[in-house]
Amino acid sequence: MSRIFRQRNIHYRAAVEDLSKGDVKTAFEKLDGIEFIKSVDPMNPHARLTDDYVAALKKGKTALVISPTHKQGDEATSAIREKLRKAGLIGKKEIAASRLVNLNLTEAEKSDWRNFKEGQQIVQFNQHVKGAKRGSTWAVASVRETLVELRNDKGQSLILPQDKAGMFDLFHKTEIGLSKGDKVRITRTAFDEQNRRMDNGWMFDVVSVSKNGGITLRNPSGKTTYVLGKEFGHLAHAYCVTSHNSQGKTVDEVFIHQPAATFPATDAKQFYVSVSRGRDAAHIYTDDKDALLDHAVRLGDRQSALELVGGMDKHLEHIRQLQRQPDAKSAVTKQPIKETPLKYTIDRDYEPGL
Repeated sequence: MSRIFRQRNIHYRAAVEDLSKGDVKTAFEKLDGIEFIKSVDPMNPHARLTDDYVAALKKGKTALVISPTHKQGDEATSAIREKLRKAGLIGKKEIAASRLVNLNLTEAEKSDWRNFKEGQQIVQFNQHVKGAKRGSTWAVASVRETLVELRNDKGQSLILPQDKAGMFDLFHKTEIGLSKGDKVRITRTAFDEQNRRMDNGWMFDVVSVSKNGGITLRNPSGKTTYVLGKEFGHLAHAYCVTSHNSQGKTVDEVFIHQPAATFPATDAKQFYVSVSRGRDAAHIYTDDKDALLDHAVRLGDRQSALELVGGMDKHLEHIRQLQRQPDAKSAVTKQPIKETPLKYTIDRDYEPGL
């Protein structure tokens, strides 16, 4: 690979190419040279980011904020929405709608009644079971001894079939504030009130919200509208994403929230993915610029982002390592392992596969 074509600014593109080769130190020196790395006040870490983000939107730019953790993303989202409301870019009226957060329990955990709590947990069935249809949602009404009692919005009760843990998911129920103009994403494939399918990850603009909790969404690239009830649940604000969830997205300007506390958990792949999302600019906000550049230096000798992202077969690599050891003959088969060189097909929109 010799070039990355997404970036329009030649200096920005050069920095992204360095990141793709694993040369994090040189990349960040270039990013700093074109003033893409910005220092922020630790006591007010989101002020500069939100100002720049809203300014980009006012210029008609597409934009995305990347935060290292979901918690920090929620904090940044709150600050962004406050700024958008003051700028008149989202409505003043806000409704509180249901939001369901998947607890991502294993089947073993879902079959254990002790993991269920009354009040703020919702069970959704992925398959038909006796007494419940596929897609139906039930609140955890009570937990006693080894039994979990569920209740739906019609007042019907059901004892959870814990032996069918692969047929349901458990969610924590919380709230999400929504206003006209908000950007949201679907967090689980579901259907709207008109039985129109919406896939996990789809992004929408909020067209309207009503006092009774009704929500109307529109696909930003089309004219199709979707109507949701207040209890739909499977949606989140779409202003901030983690580095992992930003994969495959392209915007004019990307805004990266990177406080010092997150450096140890941030590797070359994450830096590459985050920084390369933009066409025109990547703004990196940190409360310790010197420490960030120092961290970039330490990452400089690590595996290239292409190798990290492309991923070599781990088992095959393990065998190769054993073959290099003095007692390899007794540790592995004598059958030689053929190495196939990696091939990359470069096109105009190329980026290392994720």
